[in-house]
Amino acid sequence: MSTLSYPIPLASYSAADAFEPAAKVASPWDPERLWDAVLCQRLIEVSGEARAARLSFAASCILGAQHAGETAAWIQPTDGGLYPPDLHDSGIDLQALSVIHMPRTDRFGLPRAAEILLRSGGFGLVV
Repeated sequence: MSTLSYPIPLASYSAADAFEPAAKVASPWDPERLWDAVLCQRLIEVSGEARAARLSFAASCILGAQHAGETAAWIQPTDGGLYPPDLHDSGIDLQALSVIHMPRTDRFGLPRAAEILLRSGGFGLVV
């Protein structure tokens, strides 16, 4: 298994690295490392199977953005899976997180909201 150097591009993360002992590799879920990786990519898509850690990954990115002094926004359908107590327990400042709910009936609502937020230049991270 290769040793990861800091910072690393997001593309170089592998599932095997996530399970390597902490003594060998710093956690790939470390918010600052994730934020640096996200900055390198500028625009990324997070996807996975039903039990994938998409929400945990996104929360780690938000925490990294907040540690870097950036503002963050979370866009989701009105019945989305965001659970604020979990974000708070992860160290995320909920007062500094903008959450936008869009109805599922508007199929262009989520991407339109994302585009508006990104074009505004007021957010360092939009999930």
